[in-house]
Amino acid sequence: MCVIRYGLAILVVASLQALIHADELPEDSSEGDFKKAFEEARETPTSSLGLVRYAYEIGYEAAKADRLLARNLSPDVEFLIAKARDPKAPRDQRLAIIVLGKLSGDPRAKQEILRLASDESRFAVRALSYMRTDDARDVAERLMVESRFTRVKAGAADILAAVGNEESLGKLTRRKEKEKGREVKLALERATTSLQYRLEKLPKEKRAEWSELELRWWRARHEAKETAKFSGRWERAATYLQFRGHRFPPEFLRLKLDTKDVLAIVVAGRQKETGVVQLLENLAMQRGSRGQMTRRALIRIGDDAALSLVAEALRSGDEAVWKLTIGDMLFVGDARTLALMGRLKDDKTYSKETRHWLRNVWETLEKKLEKQSPKEAPEKDESKK
Repeated sequence: MCVIRYGLAILVVASLQALIHADELPEDSSEGDFKKAFEEARETPTSSLGLVRYAYEIGYEAAKADRLLARNLSPDVEFLIAKARDPKAPRDQRLAIIVLGKLSGDPRAKQEILRLASDESRFAVRALSYMRTDDARDVAERLMVESRFTRVKAGAADILAAVGNEESLGKLTRRKEKEKGREVKLALERATTSLQYRLEKLPKEKRAEWSELELRWWRARHEAKETAKFSGRWERAATYLQFRGHRFPPEFLRLKLDTKDVLAIVVAGRQKETGVVQLLENLAMQRGSRGQMTRRALIRIGDDAALSLVAEALRSGDEAVWKLTIGDMLFVGDARTLALMGRLKDDKTYSKETRHWLRNVWETLEKKLEKQSPKEAPEKDESKK
């Protein structure tokens, strides 16, 4: 009996202490849950996000942000702002910025993205594409005019192709007339042409779908990391788009090629888009990275018109042009490329050195294709060996 009374006394005392010190207990609220969920989202293994590994950061932070917000917890915006301002924890900072972008309906989140982007935070600029359309438009229009940084102004102009309206078109046109910097001026021209096409050439029922294409394109362009080789960044962006199953109609790619968008060259090749071959003709004969990217795209497209331009490039007196072209035929070529090389390796209208290179690479490509698909390997050309 004494034991029971003693036990009851302990329970009473414990209950009284809990009431007296209730305000001292740690918060077990949705706010605390959100902070914990943020940390869990940050630590999400990239391998579980279903994204292509060698495209690097493209889509990673957005996928983590979606997982966090899908838990329907009350967002702690002040906590996110503190994380977004802390450069000592870059992983926290990147995730917080993208989450703030997705929460742009909260004026504090929208203002913070504007402030960070104005200070040339590349992740804040990326967050524009995850904001609500009206918010993204408002922030982009302000950055285009107010920012001191070239890349920020160019990125803001570019995204207006996706989120802009008639009023934005007027602002882009006026800004283009005043702009002196080459990179920003090119972005303004791209955005003006693309937005004008969407607003004036497309029926209303197709504009929303076109805007979504523009957003996917913008993310790939602006989230792909810089690489030592100029073409590397665009190859990664195109790899991401291909991996995600994003395809772009021929008229979209033609518009991008008209505005000298480099990514369009690579995507056209990855999609084997025969409808844009004619637009690639002038670039195919150029030396330098753009010329090489164009010839690689034509090899991938692989129809008669594309391969005839490749064959013409092999006649170039510029050694760098034809050697790089033959290298790309080995790198991305298929059975149609092999057939072309089989015809050209003994064509005496080509230089002796070019034919020698073609013959060696033809043999290597033949072996490569045999290993990849033994049952479908092309027949060997035994003639004129």
